[in-house]
Amino acid sequence: MKNQKNIRIKDIAKMAGVSVGTVDRVIHRRGRVSEEARKKVEKILNQTGYQPNLLARTLGSNKTLRLVALTPDPEQDEYWALSYSGIEQAVGEWSQYSVEIIPKHFDLYNSNEFSKTVAEVMTLEPDGVLIAPIFFRESEELFKALKKLSIPYVLFNTKIANSSSMCFIGQDLYQSGRVAAELLDLGKSDKNKIAILHLL
Repeated sequence: MKNQKNIRIKDIAKMAGVSVGTVDRVIHRRGRVSEEARKKVEKILNQTGYQPNLLARTLGSNKTLRLVALTPDPEQDEYWALSYSGIEQAVGEWSQYSVEIIPKHFDLYNSNEFSKTVAEVMTLEPDGVLIAPIFFRESEELFKALKKLSIPYVLFNTKIANSSSMCFIGQDLYQSGRVAAELLDLGKSDKNKIAILHLL
């Protein structure tokens, strides 16, 4: 099988034994497709993990691709300020390609403010969302809403198992913790005591 990243619509069509037009209609949920053909195409899509190239589609249609970056208020924490500086740079770099990146911030310590910001994000009708899912329950509700509307999303900094995100951007938390523990252990003597705090 081809590398999943290099799979094209015509490859999907060949594997499913249908036309390219049929695959296009199934992916974009438009036009009439027989139940048998739809099942064949969806089976191949699931097997290959195929994802439509949103940027290529946008450039071909002269449509502006709207992406929203949902992250904590950069003024509340230096870590998020650094992340926001990267988002700001991307805003300028991608604007020439008809890609609109809209940063939306929420209070790092207030789940209600997160929910309010999520409501604002949904009114923007984004084509994709980058999410820092600081608040677990509220984030799960957002995932459900995005999935229902077929809006792809990417998780940033915090990985949540069983989400339907396209990918995760961040460090391996398990390995990070292991390395930190090993470094602490190397630096201690028999008389040292180490306290590990978990901030919720």
